[in-house]
Amino acid sequence: MRGSPTFRRARALFRSDPVAEAAASASRPNTIFGRRDVAITPWASICCVSVAIVASTLLRDPAGQRDLLILALAGGGALLTAFLARMQYWRLGLLLRNSVGIYLVGCAAMFGALLFFAVRGEGLVAPYFLAAVPTAGYVGLVIPDPWRRASLGVMVVATLGLQAVHASPAGQVVLVTALVVAGWSIGVLGSSAHAQAAQTAEALSRYDHLVGTLSRRGFLEQLRWHLAQPAGAGPLAVLMIDLDDFKRVNDAGGHAAGDAVLAWVGRALPAAVPRDAEIGRLGGDEFAVLLPASTSAQATATAHAVRDRLSERIGASIGVATCAVRPAGVEEMLRAVDGALYASKRMPDVSVCTVAVHPGPVDEQEAGGPPPPPPPLSSAGLRHAQLVPAMPSSGVVFGWMMARGLLILAACGVVVMAETVLSGMHSVYAEIVRYGGAAWLLNFFVLIWASRGRGELAGRRFSAVVHYGGFALGAGVAVAMLAGGGLTSPVAAALYLWVFFVAAILPQRQAQGGAAAMAGWWLVVAVFGPAEALWVAPFQLTVLAASFALGSLGHRAFSDLTSRSLELAHTDAVTGAQNRLGFDQAIEATLATARETDTSFALLALDLDDFKAVNDAEGHAAGDALLARVAAGIAEALPPDATVCRTGGDEFVVIVPGWTTASAEPLAVHVGYLLEPVARASVGHAVCPYDGGTADRLMQAADARSYAQKRHRADARLQAATAPARLDAA
Repeated sequence: MRGSPTFRRARALFRSDPVAEAAASASRPNTIFGRRDVAITPWASICCVSVAIVASTLLRDPAGQRDLLILALAGGGALLTAFLARMQYWRLGLLLRNSVGIYLVGCAAMFGALLFFAVRGEGLVAPYFLAAVPTAGYVGLVIPDPWRRASLGVMVVATLGLQAVHASPAGQVVLVTALVVAGWSIGVLGSSAHAQAAQTAEALSRYDHLVGTLSRRGFLEQLRWHLAQPAGAGPLAVLMIDLDDFKRVNDAGGHAAGDAVLAWVGRALPAAVPRDAEIGRLGGDEFAVLLPASTSAQATATAHAVRDRLSERIGASIGVATCAVRPAGVEEMLRAVDGALYASKRMPDVSVCTVAVHPGPVDEQEAGGPPPPPPPLSSAGLRHAQLVPAMPSSGVVFGWMMARGLLILAACGVVVMAETVLSGMHSVYAEIVRYGGAAWLLNFFVLIWASRGRGELAGRRFSAVVHYGGFALGAGVAVAMLAGGGLTSPVAAALYLWVFFVAAILPQRQAQGGAAAMAGWWLVVAVFGPAEALWVAPFQLTVLAASFALGSLGHRAFSDLTSRSLELAHTDAVTGAQNRLGFDQAIEATLATARETDTSFALLALDLDDFKAVNDAEGHAAGDALLARVAAGIAEALPPDATVCRTGGDEFVVIVPGWTTASAEPLAVHVGYLLEPVARASVGHAVCPYDGGTADRLMQAADARSYAQKRHRADARLQAATAPARLDAA
């Protein structure tokens, strides 16, 4: 029995499977749905809250008259949810959490238990039921539509239905219902904002910010998608453009002059090609254009138009590959257009060469199944947006997200103030709410104005909004709680709401500060409020912690996905080194660190000699392989903290922290020597702050030394070549 296949399969379900976990993580789309921590956190939170309910119930009536049914249900729930949390480490958990049903069941079980506690207690305003606010936030954050909206409807109906079972004042009914809806809205806001950040990061990984076109990755995705369309989709053509004499422009004017030419080409190409064309920069001075539904004659005419447009500033050789009937393989198309490009280079009188690609087998990853979804970025999308995709911060904090969240909290503040005023309570705290409520609400709208716009909040402005917002909300909620009975007041749910909000949108350290501020205001209420309400303290502190955990997992999940996409955006597809975007961010960060710590660092600029000859003689594949070997050789020759970047076709830049003027020049010589077996390179160096305090000044100094070394080598080769002639003449 124990050795039977059925028993082995059943036992395998209760074992971890790291291979399956890694595969599921790699294939997961930009959503937090299906992550292990997203599945563990709610079960663990319910377990802790259940234990806290047991503790608070025991504290409520020390004389012994306790609700045994609540104790039994909470204790059983704690054991069950602890088991379900542990199950997420097993293969069975991996199978379950990829289904939306398990999340719906868990949220329904939690909300149902809270309803039961409310029926057994004081009804809608029972302290235990207020945990429904972070529960609603989790639903809005994790559950996808249309289940998310349906879940909100069920929660609202159940909340209002509780009023029929256990009557509560109308004002408190409106207050609790509004807080549940606000929790759900905050969750939806976090989900949409973080999803947008992840999509922006994906777009950045497919965008070449120097020339304003698709990057190599973005273009190849477009090519793969178009070639995967059915055979009846019509013809397709690909143009590959190689700028003539670009190396001479770079050597004569430096990298800045070369970058200016490349940027001009990126602006000039859209005017010379059809509107539905996809334009990409494959690397260095090589561009490609995808022409959907273009015949051979149309593609050739477009190539001549491109050549004429570019001839205003620089010459270009163009290869054209056409496929009359799809499908064809991506590699097959690239080989064909590459061959056509070099055929045009070998024939001085022919600047455009066209070849036809006959339908053949598609790439293995493209065979079978429905066509892949459209890539996230296209040239048409770039033209429509008319701007560079916005760079999300590491915290993914958007100003509009903060403003909308504060607007939701301000709406809750209106309900809190109205309920306190209309309840007829008479106390010092109630009077403070009545006469100071308008000023309290005005604070929210000032903060909304301060965080206006769709840009990101940063620096002091961001810190002021967060810290002052938490202070203002906490102060108002604390006074309203004291006016309504202390810790048992339903207004306490607003504290849960703020903690969930800041945890969902802020980096961990700042979110911890916001949560600590709310805990401080809660402590004020515990000290100055009625002592008979202290029995609920274990429960409320646990719910505050659970609110922080539920919000944090959403921020963490989307930040992980965004970081993964940004890593692709910063990585050169050919060499695996940092690309131009990665270099720009790395040099700015290194400069900031050097200023703060008063330290120096070295910048090396490497330019390969005769790389163009290798590319022209052996093709782009051989050139790409050479670049990859060079990048690996540079990384091996330098300390582990060095940052290797490929900023152009055969141009590399290396940032080496901690090196001084005395050690930088020997380091440059050492790198050039170690690269000799792979490729001859001219290596220039610059040291911050001695050669400059900005990225441009340092690059100019390093480029000048690199080109001086290149000219010295050229002169040496020329002298060596002419030495026999001089000897004969003598």
